[in-house]
Amino acid sequence: MTTLEQRLEHAATLRRSGHNCAQCVMLAFSDIISDRMPEDAAEAFSIALGGGVGGTGHVCGAISAMASTIGIMRYTSPADKMAIYKEVQGLTRSFAELNGGITECRLLRVPGAKSCNLLIQDAVTILHNHISGTDAAE
Repeated sequence: MTTLEQRLEHAATLRRSGHNCAQCVMLAFSDIISDRMPEDAAEAFSIALGGGVGGTGHVCGAISAMASTIGIMRYTSPADKMAIYKEVQGLTRSFAELNGGITECRLLRVPGAKSCNLLIQDAVTILHNHISGTDAAE
């Protein structure tokens, strides 16, 4: 399995090459989702999630990418909906706890707040730990 350090480095490399927050998070897990969504499709899918969904400043793209990645990984039928919702709620709660209860891009990006690069690191770390079973997100 890919290590957290490898995922963080991959996300940082993507960021330096111009990818948005959502792309960096989702593509850091391409090794896991590639059997259901090829990397180029994940890259295209996640472009619209950046900047708080299409640059609108709403839900942070890093959170949207965590949620989408879990959906890609876990979904097999509509019966999975509530379990996936619960899982995503736990991930979102973990992200909010690290960031003063804030999940909106426009509020996360105020002067003096964490950089998007650090928010990407938070999301990659939360998702990696969740998938590897080393967290309490439920």
